[in-house]
Amino acid sequence: MNKYHALEAAEVLKLLGSTEAGLSKREAEGRLLAYGYNELEKGKGVTALSIFLDQFKNGLIVMLVFAGLLSLVLRERVEAAAIFSILLLNTFLGFIQEFRAEKAMEALEKTAAPTANVLREGQELKIPAKDVVPGDILLLEAGDIVPADSRIIDVSYLQIDEASLTGESVPSKKVFEKLPPESSIADQENMAFMGTVVTYGKGKVVVTATGMKTELGGIARSIQSTREVQTPLQSRFAQLAKQIGAVAGFLIITVFVVGILNRALSVGKMVLFALALTVSTIPNSLPVIVTVSLAMGAKRLAKKNMLIKKLPAAESLGAATIICSDKTGTIT
Repeated sequence: MNKYHALEAAEVLKLLGSTEAGLSKREAEGRLLAYGYNELEKGKGVTALSIFLDQFKNGLIVMLVFAGLLSLVLRERVEAAAIFSILLLNTFLGFIQEFRAEKAMEALEKTAAPTANVLREGQELKIPAKDVVPGDILLLEAGDIVPADSRIIDVSYLQIDEASLTGESVPSKKVFEKLPPESSIADQENMAFMGTVVTYGKGKVVVTATGMKTELGGIARSIQSTREVQTPLQSRFAQLAKQIGAVAGFLIITVFVVGILNRALSVGKMVLFALALTVSTIPNSLPVIVTVSLAMGAKRLAKKNMLIKKLPAAESLGAATIICSDKTGTIT
């Protein structure tokens, strides 16, 4: 990484091929093609189909599907209809809740599309923040969200809240002089970082990095690489499904052993009897009861301005007894 904070402002401008008047329109367009949009990469897209399929990742749901198919084989149409009705209701409730949450998040992202004040050929323009490129000259003032990592070249009492990045509760007072090369992120007072908020004063900066090459982009990349872990509820369901499967397997073996020893039943009848026992071991109504409870919890949380994207998260949040945060209130 280039240590722009350890260079004079004039050196940074020269290194980035820019001037205090900003880039030309043609140069900015070329850099946009070269560097791409100033956006953080989104994780794997969520589609309606993926949300629907997620409803079947529960071990008990898979067993219910199996039980419904067995009921059809046994010609127990009423039992099969009841099981598939429960499956349909459970899938519908889970899908609707998570699909609505996903759409709400997308709508929120669209309404919060930020803009940036830039100098292009000496003229001040307001452009979408995603069109900002390295070498652009930005004009910052109180209330602005810094659109990209930048080296400060001029300040007027500029202060920036960097709590989201460094955890510091007190806004950083900015300068334009160069700093020691070993300065940490929190000590780089001549830099402005993507996602931080200007709380006071004004400043002129030159963009040094955009998108995933910013400090915030590095954090986003590390978050995307983390694997999804099961919630306590999902873990208990998986354990219960294994226990039920073990019981069903034991019953099937017992039926066959007893049937062979007594020779009272034909092989065909033993198979049907074993299948019927398997269906009877599965708690048909449990998944839908849990889903309804979680949906009600998610609805209550929504009234408190909390958006639950995954229903099992409602149970995890409800089970929390201690929430840890740093001095800024950032949840860790």
